[in-house]
Amino acid sequence: MNKYAKILFEMLESNINAGARRLSKRVLGSRAAKSITPEVRRKLDAQIRDVLELQAWCFLCLFDNVGCRLPDGVLGYRILASPEVRQSGRIKHGQPLDIREGEDDYSDMWLAFCQARKKKIQEHLTLRRDAAPLSNRTSRAVASRRLRESLSRMPKPYAKEQ
Repeated sequence: MNKYAKILFEMLESNINAGARRLSKRVLGSRAAKSITPEVRRKLDAQIRDVLELQAWCFLCLFDNVGCRLPDGVLGYRILASPEVRQSGRIKHGQPLDIREGEDDYSDMWLAFCQARKKKIQEHLTLRRDAAPLSNRTSRAVASRRLRESLSRMPKPYAKEQ
């Protein structure tokens, strides 16, 4: 993915995240929603974000006429970046460049961007979880569980013949 596509998708992702937070706050702003747990709030935020990401994907599908939804006479649209060019101390628009590389659809590029982001977040959470200090009580419980798991993976000794 070229830098212009990455910039566009990062901005789109930022807008989706902000929109999801605003919508979640509105939904949960009622008096009845005050008793909702943080876990439920996180799930609601994630569900709203997923819907908004899907909406962005549907919009990007129009550019490549995925599903043949455009009217007759319109084959598709292009997203062009206008790079900055400096000439004799002035900033001008450079030659417009399509943000697409090769034959990828914009919608496929968006899905790849979202999957890469989710994978990166998952890796970060895994690293954070492994490095996070635990309380003594939790630490003992986790250590005990890990010991049981490792013992269960060990080969069983031969049964004694009687």
